[in-house]
Amino acid sequence: MVLTVDFHCDALSKLWEDPKASFVDDPKLDVSRERMTEGDVALQVFAVFLSNHYGRASFERVLSQLEIFRNRMVRPALLEALLWREQVQQIGHSRRKRYGILSLEGVDGIESNLHYVQLCYELGVRFMGITWNYANWAADGVLEQRNGGFTERGRELVEKCHETGLYSTYLIYPEQASGN
Repeated sequence: MVLTVDFHCDALSKLWEDPKASFVDDPKLDVSRERMTEGDVALQVFAVFLSNHYGRASFERVLSQLEIFRNRMVRPALLEALLWREQVQQIGHSRRKRYGILSLEGVDGIESNLHYVQLCYELGVRFMGITWNYANWAADGVLEQRNGGFTERGRELVEKCHETGLYSTYLIYPEQASGN
């Protein structure tokens, strides 16, 4: 059996920006329940993205998007939250069921507070992309010229993610690998 999994969309931030938007079938969203069904997407990763257009990233904004997922998207007829490895075996048994999993796109909203990592996990986050394009408190992004890699606090973050069971990702280019 072939399953379609989409590992990234910004539907949460768009639903946060427009409280009247609907996950069911809103054409402004790149991913909706309707589009998941049309594309036969069994599992969708929903990224918590904190645009700097709205000011400094904060944990409060992370919580706002996690709340949107829980309160406006996870419903029996819409989407089931994927929280445990054991659930992966259930995917595909029903062609009607759609699953969602949460990720953080950059750790800026964690505000360097490693206690928030555990809280994010408890609220359903399973992936954490440490940086996006630019540096944050944890590491340099892919567009940084200095190739600084991880900060000391960033290394502690990765360790905390591993302890918690959260998957963390960090992109480096081959020319950076020798410097990290």
